Amino acid sequence: MTMVHFKNIKIFLIHLSSWVAFAFYEMFFLETLPMGWRNLDNYLIYFCFNIAIFYLHAEWVMPKLMKHKRQLWWKIPLFLVVEVFILLSLLISYGLLMGSIEISFDATDVLEFDIDGIQYFLFPIFNFQLYATGYYFIRKYIRDQQEIFRVKNEILQEKLQSERLEKNLAQSKQDFLRAQVNPHLLFNTLSFISFSVKNNPESAQEAIGKLSEMMRYALLPNVDGQHIIKLESELTQIRNLIDLHQLRFDNTLAIQFQLPDTLPDCKIPPLSLMTLVENLFKYAELGDQEFPASITLEINNTGLIFTTKNKKKRISSPNKSNQTGLLFLRERLRMTYGTEAKLSIKNNFDYFSASLSIPYL
Repeated sequence: MTMVHFKNIKIFLIHLSSWVAFAFYEMFFLETLPMGWRNLDNYLIYFCFNIAIFYLHAEWVMPKLMKHKRQLWWKIPLFLVVEVFILLSLLISYGLLMGSIEISFDATDVLEFDIDGIQYFLFPIFNFQLYATGYYFIRKYIRDQQEIFRVKNEILQEKLQSERLEKNLAQSKQDFLRAQVNPHLLFNTLSFISFSVKNNPESAQEAIGKLSEMMRYALLPNVDGQHIIKLESELTQIRNLIDLHQLRFDNTLAIQFQLPDTLPDCKIPPLSLMTLVENLFKYAELGDQEFPASITLEINNTGLIFTTKNKKKRISSPNKSNQTGLLFLRERLRMTYGTEAKLSIKNNFDYFSASLSIPYL
């Protein structure tokens, strides 16, 4: 049995039990009156007649009226009168067929219409119409609330699903960036190590240590799915990156790396600072000692500002992978900080600067 069938049976049983309870109450009340009926036929006709009125009014008349709400002030009374007329006609027709209503003429040709007992059917019609109207509006209110709840739940589920998809997408992009930890840097460092093993073993050993630490950082999964790391860890990898490049070029690169004396205990999205530093090494002119590249970190009460400035190399066009890296960086910032983080780029003919402002996490 499906849930729909079970629900329909449940509703039917609720209605049936309610009418049985109401019928017993009415029968007890009527039996206490002097004009109360003494046979079950009258009760059966009475309840079938009025229950039919109830459902006719609640299931057909009211939906029709509420479907077109204009000019209800005259439509509702008209429908009520029509209902009474139709149902009363049916009741009189039944009475005539059963012989409980007689139409006759006496000797003076006076029409006699015996409707004894019909008043007991006629007057409750209006009560049952009122009950049906109340039942219709209560049921409509419950259904409207259920529909509102269903729509809100669907919106919530879609929002949660969207957030999960965005989170997974951000993680995929982040994993992609980590896997990119400059293949050129890896190749050039390994070449440097291979050359230095015989000529400068100490430099080769230092390069191996720093490269191993960077690779471990690049492949390290996020803990608890938070997609954030300590600021100190990111800065350590930036220092390793600078040292590797300096080792390769015999400490001749013009780079200034300035940090505050005390670092805040905060977290940031991984590679958010490293991306800007990698961009600097790809496109900066680092051999000009008069115009050294600068990497600075400033802190204030609300967050930190990470800035890179450099003189540009003479290249024909920007590298597409670098543009992808900056686009991914903006996306990760949006996912983590919303609109509170800001990445500003200044790019003219000779110089390039990037400034990243992020609040504390």
